[in-house]
Amino acid sequence: MTQIKKKLSKFKNILQTFPQVQYAIKDRANVDYLALAQHYELRTWLIDVTSAPEVAAYFATHQWINGVPTPVESGIGRIRGFMFPPTNYGSPDPKYHFIGLQCFERPGLQAAYGIEMEQDEDLGSKGWTVRFKQNAIASRRIHQNFHIKWKKYFI
Repeated sequence: MTQIKKKLSKFKNILQTFPQVQYAIKDRANVDYLALAQHYELRTWLIDVTSAPEVAAYFATHQWINGVPTPVESGIGRIRGFMFPPTNYGSPDPKYHFIGLQCFERPGLQAAYGIEMEQDEDLGSKGWTVRFKQNAIASRRIHQNFHIKWKKYFI
């Protein structure tokens, strides 16, 4: 964990040199460095979630083979759903990080969130699960539609 925190500290220091971050800080906007680190593929203790059903469907119907998203053609898929807990007087729960509400364009166009998880915490105990039979035709259709609409934001 110490190595992760050191990398995150370096990441924060680098981001603070960017004009977008400086403007956000000047305007008193929240810059969630942990959420940005998660978005830019640094190792964190966040679990990625989305509020966009088509994004959830894409990730539920794909596997990554040598870094390439590939439609799954058989088996059982799962999508986990849950509700964010209520907030206290409009202040978000500090365990929930809003990746999509950031000062850079690409994260700002996404419906992405991160949930802070403890090492022994079980996401499976939260919410509900929808299981479905994977289908090659449906997976390829989701793949094509996703890449037409979302590729510039996610991949």
